Amino acid sequence: MFKFLAFISLIFALAPRLLFSGYGWNPLETNSKEFLYDVFFVDTLTGWIVGDNGAIFKTENGGLDWEKQDANVGSWILSVYFINKNVGWLCGDFGRIRKTEDGGKTWKILDAGAYPNSL
Repeated sequence: MFKFLAFISLIFALAPRLLFSGYGWNPLETNSKEFLYDVFFVDTLTGWIVGDNGAIFKTENGGLDWEKQDANVGSWILSVYFINKNVGWLCGDFGRIRKTEDGGKTWKILDAGAYPNSL
C-alpha cells in the first residue's frame, strides 16, 4: 500500500510540471524589436509572424531563420492567415487588409475602409 501511495504522490507532484511547463517548446529569435501579435504555419516548416509597425517575417525552415517582408502597412498588423504556401491574408488596425498570392513577396491592398472616425 505504501508503494502505491508513493507512486500516486509522485504522479500528482510531477503532473503540473509536465502538463503546463511548455515541455517541448523552444524560443526562437526573429531579431525584431517590434511586438509580435500573431503567428501562422501552413506546415512544420513554412510560417509567418506579424506585429507592430508593419512587421512581417517568414520562415521556411521551421523558425530557425526569419526573412523580413513588406506589405506597405506601416502600422500594427494584428493577424495573419494562409491557406497554402502562396495564398494568404493579413489584417491590421484601421481596416488594413492585404492579400498575397506569392508567399508574401508582394501584397495586394484590400483595405476595408472602416476607419475610427467613420464609425
